[in-house]
Amino acid sequence: MTLLFTIFIGLSSIIQAGLNRQMSTPWGLPSTVLLNAIMFLAASAVYFALAKWGWVQLPEALKERQGFENLQWWYLLPGLLGFIFVIGLPYSIARIGALQVFVGLVVAQMVGGLFWDRFVEGLDWSFSRVLGAILAVVALVLASR
Repeated sequence: MTLLFTIFIGLSSIIQAGLNRQMSTPWGLPSTVLLNAIMFLAASAVYFALAKWGWVQLPEALKERQGFENLQWWYLLPGLLGFIFVIGLPYSIARIGALQVFVGLVVAQMVGGLFWDRFVEGLDWSFSRVLGAILAVVALVLASR
């Protein structure tokens, strides 16, 4: 089930970026991003309420704990990176096409994931994971020709 959900997330990113690209043609990217932000904020508020009052079942690691107490400066980075993601994808699709953008995105995620797993999560690299990342880089080179 987790793999299917991951595939759904991947397809959602393509659809979201493609629709943002289409919307940005008549509206411009700033208005498109603002509408995205409004929808994200509304969905986040509903999700927060459902999780806060226990109407949504979450794994223990994802449950609400201390709220916004002890806010660290780097807690702001995921939101900023998400903003860059939402702006960058339609911009990139318009210049090089969806295939190259998403192959490049997957390659960056795979290589970045290898390093994250090793240096943040403490997981060892395996031959198959490194080989998979190398093959993804080869796929990017082929898709870029």
